[in-house]
Amino acid sequence: MTAAFANVLTHPGSTAARVALADEWRRQGNPQAELIDLQLAKHESNEINKLIRDHGAEWAGDIANLVDRYSFFRGLVSRVTLTGGRFVDCAARLFELAPIQHLRLRPPFDLELVCSLPEFARLSSFTVVQEKQFGDLEAEIIAKSPAAEHLLTMGLAGNSIGVDGIRALQGSSCLGSIVYITLDKNPGSRGVSSLSKGKLECVKFDHDLLSLIGPRGKPLVEEARRLADEDIHTYTPQIPWPVVSPDQLAITD
Repeated sequence: MTAAFANVLTHPGSTAARVALADEWRRQGNPQAELIDLQLAKHESNEINKLIRDHGAEWAGDIANLVDRYSFFRGLVSRVTLTGGRFVDCAARLFELAPIQHLRLRPPFDLELVCSLPEFARLSSFTVVQEKQFGDLEAEIIAKSPAAEHLLTMGLAGNSIGVDGIRALQGSSCLGSIVYITLDKNPGSRGVSSLSKGKLECVKFDHDLLSLIGPRGKPLVEEARRLADEDIHTYTPQIPWPVVSPDQLAITD
């Protein structure tokens, strides 16, 4: 492992670190430098798709055998999808191999065990795949977990969270970095009108389209409102929400 790659692992949100790595790889004739360049430039192009199609499995290396799915952001594998048990088994190895910032968790999982891992505390985003396995108990566990303090986003849509679970998330003192939590199509999404104010603001886009918003997320809601050109309470899902992706938020410089 070179110093440039180690620096990316240590500072996964740093654009400067990735530019330095791309420069090193370019000098070595490594075509992955081009992927870093294109994705940093936010190109959505056939070029990116072709590079990943031709080289993605090679560049993912051992990660491809450890996870169900992986995605490249800013030139490197940054998001993985796997079961909770598998994450517990291979988290340390995954973080040695790539600057993992985004975890998509599939059941079965022991959330207390997952949250106890030091690697969980390094994540920027956490999503639970919509299989109805994340309910009020799990919401309360993560709301009380100090390891969640660096999370910027959570994707909890399509699960089994009721009003009590949403209330626990809304009032959590461990989610101080949260920009937004998406809670669409949970059982409690229709009952939030009765919730008192908490540390996170409830924004209801439709009868069961709900997000919890932190201070940094409020301008994003205003942007969604501007895009919709109507009041947020009549916001329709045709306008994409959220307007900023988890990986965009994970960039630190």
